[in-house]
Amino acid sequence: MKKGLLILIFSAQVFSQDICEFMFRENVNGIYTPDLKNIHKINKLDRWSQRLRAHTYAKDVVPPTPARKALARFEQNEERFLAGKYYEAMGSYKTLFNAVESSALVVERYSKLTDALRYASKDVPKDPYKYLIDFGVTKQIAGQFSNRLQTTKDIARELSRVEKSLRKNYRILGYYYDEYNLVRTQLARLKKKDHCGVLCKETVERFENNVGLASDTQRAFLKDILSGRQDYPLSTIQRIYKSHPEAILMARKKEFLNEGVSLVKMYVNKFRLLNRLLMALSAKSVATHRMVVGLFKSIFDKQFKDIHSVIANRVTHMDAPAAKKYAKVKKELREIDPNKFWINFSRLQEGKYREVFSELERFAKKHEPAVFKEIQVAKEIGAKLGPIGVEKARGSMKALTLLALGGSGWAYLNFTGKDDDTVSGVDIVLPDPKDVEDEEDVSIDYMSEVDEEVEVILHGILEAQEQMLAPEKNL
Repeated sequence: MKKGLLILIFSAQVFSQDICEFMFRENVNGIYTPDLKNIHKINKLDRWSQRLRAHTYAKDVVPPTPARKALARFEQNEERFLAGKYYEAMGSYKTLFNAVESSALVVERYSKLTDALRYASKDVPKDPYKYLIDFGVTKQIAGQFSNRLQTTKDIARELSRVEKSLRKNYRILGYYYDEYNLVRTQLARLKKKDHCGVLCKETVERFENNVGLASDTQRAFLKDILSGRQDYPLSTIQRIYKSHPEAILMARKKEFLNEGVSLVKMYVNKFRLLNRLLMALSAKSVATHRMVVGLFKSIFDKQFKDIHSVIANRVTHMDAPAAKKYAKVKKELREIDPNKFWINFSRLQEGKYREVFSELERFAKKHEPAVFKEIQVAKEIGAKLGPIGVEKARGSMKALTLLALGGSGWAYLNFTGKDDDTVSGVDIVLPDPKDVEDEEDVSIDYMSEVDEEVEVILHGILEAQEQMLAPEKNL
């Protein structure tokens, strides 16, 4: 454990009794330089997330998006505990508990090893085993690595190997900690509720005694570092998480991108607001305008490719009068947002597509004036986005595009851009994080340039929105 690491402030805004206790913000201090950089990032991301929530929901105090989703999932799963459905309850949370508790164990045990290796001189200690034991490293790990140090004689290399493995476990712990903390706290509360009868209490206790590090399977997987310990109290998991800024940073990045994507989705789904936002962006710098418009262009380009292109092709190549073509469009759009379709249809540049669009526009003007008005707004947005083109989105732009369209963030969480991110020689067995992947959860990788690009895009949206809302605060 990093020596001198200290939790200075725990703060929480009062959202609701169920949420406020889980979504506190840690301001931590440490003696290791990367920790100080992470602390700055944590505080910065926390401020950003609060600002994004306030703009998305037009309220100053809003529960973090991951917290609301996690609480909603627990409320849906609570019936399984109440009704004694042990196996269904286990299916809901087994992989979450396994991932968090296993990664917390690895972080706790191997962070002591990294401290020992970091504070060691360039030369291998005369008695590596005793040196590691004196640093608090467990006997099993000290035995493994003392032999390795005597063989390699290269402390820097071994430190690098262990740090790579730790980074992966920081990500897992931080990414899933908030929901894990909420579920364990809610289960403790549930056992005390008057609506939780004998069967309910037995189911909760059976679940707690057979999940995570309490399970025989996990103990077998981690026998080399578990040291016979059968489970971790919630207070221990909380201490490990709060003592490692790297894990807290991952949790805050997840929240930051959740809030950012929620803001982007709001504009994608409210096209009149999107039109006003794009107009406000014209007053911003060329670089900001290009990046923000580029994001929405990328989102609509992908929607056209995945959804709208089929409808546009069918209608355009129909050998029929305008009335039948219009009826065909309405039929195809029964389960699709028509405004998004009209935006993309208006962006097609080929002659025949433009002719058919104009034909449908004239028909709507004559027979459905309300739809005609919507088409005019769609044309304005389409003109600002520009013609539909081939997919060019990369890095942060591609990440935000896919996430705004419902993609999962785990791939971005683990993406490094390198092929050699594997760690050989450090035998740590963990559950596959894909088992606990939630399609609505999003996060972002550790690449600073991606973080910076996302901040530029979201900051541009916020500034344009503030300018747009200034004349009429009660929009």
